[in-house]
Amino acid sequence: MKVTYLKCRPTLKFPILAWLIMIFQGQNPFNKKSSSHRAVQFGPNSIIDCTGGKGVKVNTECNFLDKYTIVDTIDFNLDSTQSDLWHWVETIENKPYDYLDIFGDLLRRMFNFFSFKKIGKNWDRLTCNEVALSFAKRFYNVCIGDPDVWDLILTDKLMKEISEGNYGPCNAIGS
Repeated sequence: MKVTYLKCRPTLKFPILAWLIMIFQGQNPFNKKSSSHRAVQFGPNSIIDCTGGKGVKVNTECNFLDKYTIVDTIDFNLDSTQSDLWHWVETIENKPYDYLDIFGDLLRRMFNFFSFKKIGKNWDRLTCNEVALSFAKRFYNVCIGDPDVWDLILTDKLMKEISEGNYGPCNAIGS
């Protein structure tokens, strides 16, 4: 079964928070290939992502593309069934968005403060890249450890390594 990791940017004209995320991830927000959002697509019309205000939700591709432009993808050939994938979705769907994770990371990067991220340190609230980390943990047995220490760039690197077969269970980059 084909599953795709999506790197995206908002379609809004002035996505200030997205620009800040890109800047603090070392990206130029005015480069159209820069991105601030991650999602996982399975099937031709199902995308699971996590956004502020809505938390973890399954979107149709049409609804998702109204809000985001996909700038890059990483494909996986998953050996699991559609039923296994939906079971995973059910375990994370409707989890709330982790605002403290995002703002704590921004403050730490802006002012070199001690991170507020340690308030979370669990899988009860998620950010967009933590949806992908949950996918890697469930289907590739990758030890993630504290999901709050993973930024977009580190998550991208892990997903690329998994797609290329260059990973080992419990040998993740950030664990």
